Amino acid sequence: MAGNLIFDQRVEMDYQNVLVYISEYLAGYGIPSDYMEIDTNALGNMLDNMRHPFPCNNGLEGASPFKKAAQFVCHFIDVNPLKKHLTADMVGRDLDAIRNNQNAILALEIAIEALHGATLNRASDDAKVLSNRISLSSHSYIDIVQALSSVSAVAHFQLLSVLFEQLAYKVNPDCQYELMPH
Repeated sequence: MAGNLIFDQRVEMDYQNVLVYISEYLAGYGIPSDYMEIDTNALGNMLDNMRHPFPCNNGLEGASPFKKAAQFVCHFIDVNPLKKHLTADMVGRDLDAIRNNQNAILALEIAIEALHGATLNRASDDAKVLSNRISLSSHSYIDIVQALSSVSAVAHFQLLSVLFEQLAYKVNPDCQYELMPH
């Protein structure tokens, strides 16, 4: 994944990267980093636990960036390490009614950032790079955050894998597999 934002070789780097990303995300909206109460123990345990067992036939090492992003999002939201709700006044989107929006928003943003620049290694052809960042309409963004707000690792991993794959292929059509004929 780009810059190994998540699933670096060391869990400690994931932990540092995620905390820095959260701080920078909040700062981008003028929200002081101390606003967001973070359960750092839960975050650290989650970053370690999401690695094993990794739900992919080839394990963590053989997993696509989409599966890694899905695994991260499912576990992050399942653990709910961020404790303070984000309001529309803070992030400029009408997300107030969405329970647990802070974890869904940051998990989605981290996944999108991690997928940007990620390399897809395939046995059948040359490696492909997701050079274009996933972009969403405001409507889709709100709907996805709402859908993510209650995901669980067991029930939603595969669905999120496919969602991230399709969102990435939408803006990087040269990276997708050959389309099936109708």
